[in-house]
Amino acid sequence: MAAVGAGNNHLGGSKQGSDRRPKPRPSSRTQGATTKILKVISREPAGRRELNDPRVQQNIREMLLNRKTQLLQSAYIEVARDQAKIENFLARSIVENAGKGK
Repeated sequence: MAAVGAGNNHLGGSKQGSDRRPKPRPSSRTQGATTKILKVISREPAGRRELNDPRVQQNIREMLLNRKTQLLQSAYIEVARDQAKIENFLARSIVENAGKGK
């Protein structure tokens, strides 16, 4: 927290002839905030849904498919990283050139 003093003009101690309006301070709530506009397609009452409802079944299918896709992507990336081989071509060329120079 800033100390109150002559150097802190936004806390009341302003110099003569300076702008006396308080300077806006960024709020942690507004920093990086984005605005999203949503369109309400339908409203349904809160509560449990029946499993034989086609929308519930479709939602479950989509959720399972998304989880399977994420799992497969994670497994693919993990295997690719585990099997990756890194070669330092610059170091190899320096060593080869140093051997030729002698």
